[in-house]
Amino acid sequence: MRHAGIVLAAGASSRMGFPKALLKTADDVPLALRQIHLLQKAGCFRALVVLGCDADRIRAELPEVETATNPDWPEGRFGSIVAGLQAAREADGILLLPVDTAGVREETFSSLLALADSSGASAIRPTFGGEPGKILWLSRRVADRLLELHREHREFRLDRWIRDQAESWPTEDAAILNNINTPDEWNRFVRVMEGES
Repeated sequence: MRHAGIVLAAGASSRMGFPKALLKTADDVPLALRQIHLLQKAGCFRALVVLGCDADRIRAELPEVETATNPDWPEGRFGSIVAGLQAAREADGILLLPVDTAGVREETFSSLLALADSSGASAIRPTFGGEPGKILWLSRRVADRLLELHREHREFRLDRWIRDQAESWPTEDAAILNNINTPDEWNRFVRVMEGES
């Protein structure tokens, strides 16, 4: 199965005060680029970043990164998911990763893709300690259905709909819960990563 990775980075990063996609990791790599490399190493044949706010600035600083654009980014994340799904129509499966869900291990992603290959699941949501993570894998069938629902219902809520579609997959990777929003949270994360390297 051919999997595409989609990094969701269209938001305004208002609490961070700086585009999250351009935050520098401990080894001075922009976060969006780090996430792209992680998805590629885990087995995605293609990985791209969906942009919205600050799109021109981010593209200028990350010219090597493939991007898609969500022109309706102020309306919420689902439009970014749709933009990514439209850009990756040739993929059999799609792995969604918010840019601020940082620190997920490569093995977590590769194991998730292996499970997707072998299970026949329509969608898979990793969990940690019983709590659903921020990352999500979708089959082509579910991705196409989401594109239909987006055309039919502009106020569609993915989080509610996906509960009945996705299989839960327990992991030991607490980073799947990460949702880094402020400079203090980012600085703590970078210190932890430096300690583990």
